Amino acid sequence: KPLTTINGEKTAQIMFVVGTNAGGANHPNWKDNLTVVLKYQEIITRKYPSLARPIYLHTSSFNQFNMPTMMLLEVGASGNTLDEAKNAARYSAECFIELIKTY
Repeated sequence: KPLTTINGEKTAQIMFVVGTNAGGANHPNWKDNLTVVLKYQEIITRKYPSLARPIYLHTSSFNQFNMPTMMLLEVGASGNTLDEAKNAARYSAECFIELIKTY
C-alpha cells in the first residue's frame, strides 16, 4: 500500500492522474490541467516530500476536458486504512489552500 509517515502519523500517499488526448479523446487543453497539477505537486513536495507519488499521465480524459484546471486526485489504495486516507486528505487540503491563494 502507498504509505508514508508525516508528523508521526501513518499517511496514505496521493497521486494525481492527468488525462490527455493521446488515446483519441477530445481533450485539446489537457496541458492546462497538467500545469495546475504540477504547481499543486510542487507545493505538496515542498511541505511534505513523501506525500505525493509521481504524476500519472493517462491516455483517457477522465472528463477533465469539461472545465479548465480539473484534476483527479487519488488518495491511497485499497490497502490503506480510512485513518491513513483521512490524514492524506488533510495534508493535501492544506496544500490546496495554498494553491488557490495563487489564483
